[in-house]
Amino acid sequence: MGMGSLPARTLEACRAVFAKARSHRITAAVAVAVVMVVVLLLIVLGMTRSRREAESAAALPDAVQGVNARSITDDFFLPYEPDFVPDVLLEKEPKGSWTAEDARPYWTDPMEGNAGAWQKRIDDGVDKMLENVP
Repeated sequence: MGMGSLPARTLEACRAVFAKARSHRITAAVAVAVVMVVVLLLIVLGMTRSRREAESAAALPDAVQGVNARSITDDFFLPYEPDFVPDVLLEKEPKGSWTAEDARPYWTDPMEGNAGAWQKRIDDGVDKMLENVP
């Protein structure tokens, strides 16, 4: 085994490594191609299947489709509510302005009969406030 044989053996070893690497690259490329073909087949089958389901659903009578859609919406969604509050319905037309006779049943004069009590209460409040002022 001389010195000349070492470079020859090294060269042969490198060729073997590169040959294996080339075969591994080819294997990896074939595997990627197979996976891509399978994915494309699944996509095409899914599209044709969904198209067939849509066509079969369209072939169903309208009554059957309506029952299915109505039961789903009734089960899972709240019913429609308008986004405005309807006006109050009055039994008679409202008056434009009140007269003294219209307001008389609802008006109570606070000074009528109790003027002394109210005046005392006001005076006590004012006196208490003024006593607290330095």
